[in-house]
Amino acid sequence: MKLSVRMTLFNFICLFALTILVFSILYGFSRKSILASEEEDILRRSQVGGMKMMHGFMARGRTFPGDFLAGTWDNQTFRVIQNPWDLDPRLWKEGMIERDGEHFLFISIERAGEKYLLGKNVSTSIRSLERIRIVAWYLIPVLAGLVLFIGYFLTEYWLKPLRELNRALYKMSSENLSFRFPVASTLDEIEELKLALNKMLHSFEQGYFIQKRFVSNVSHQLRTPLSSIIGYIQMLQRWGDENPKIRKEAIDAIEKTAQEMKELTENLLSLSRAGHITEVKNIALEEVVKSIIEQWQKKNPERLFRLLVNASP
Repeated sequence: MKLSVRMTLFNFICLFALTILVFSILYGFSRKSILASEEEDILRRSQVGGMKMMHGFMARGRTFPGDFLAGTWDNQTFRVIQNPWDLDPRLWKEGMIERDGEHFLFISIERAGEKYLLGKNVSTSIRSLERIRIVAWYLIPVLAGLVLFIGYFLTEYWLKPLRELNRALYKMSSENLSFRFPVASTLDEIEELKLALNKMLHSFEQGYFIQKRFVSNVSHQLRTPLSSIIGYIQMLQRWGDENPKIRKEAIDAIEKTAQEMKELTENLLSLSRAGHITEVKNIALEEVVKSIIEQWQKKNPERLFRLLVNASP
């Protein structure tokens, strides 16, 4: 699965879950607020009704708005005062009641030492809230699909520089190690990655050329003694059987060259184990130069090699 798809799905799931959670919390809070507002309305209107009890129909000294359901307790017996909605009194209780699609909210109050159970039809408020909930449940998946669609293309757009980096890295070889990624002035995470890759490519380029030069030097150092050994072997094949002096000289030279090659190999092995740490020490330059001249003299006996030194003592 592509990285853009994984990122889009992850963001979509997180956003969808967060949206559901937030909506559920808001819905519960709105429902609670509406019911609290309806309770306040019942209390407020019941107080107004009590103030007008001398001018309206009275129930043991109290009147209530005509749309209220009202009842009281008379010697532990519940008595209905008014029931404009013909709701079965056996269903009356404090809190929310739902009957035949109608919603009623009941609260208990105490007035002048008497306890009343007052109810109100709150179906209009509940239906409005339910319509909002239904619309939201249909709207959330549509918005989620839109977010998923837009999020995928945005993720594809944001990941485009990474794909370009990937393609450029795939095309790299030893012939174009000098390539560097262009870095924009907006130093975001992608540009920082380009800077890091450019630094790494610079190190690779330097290391590659150092390795190439090292291999060239080693090849040269090995080619010289090998050529010397081959020359002495050819000398043995020509005159070794007839001239013991030449045979001995050739064998000694081959042995000496082999020892030098052994030392060179051991030095290379030590160098690789030491992590390319060079041991610096003083050497007798004259002896080294004489040894090289001696090797070339034996390899080319028909030529004369002479060392000229022009240096301060």
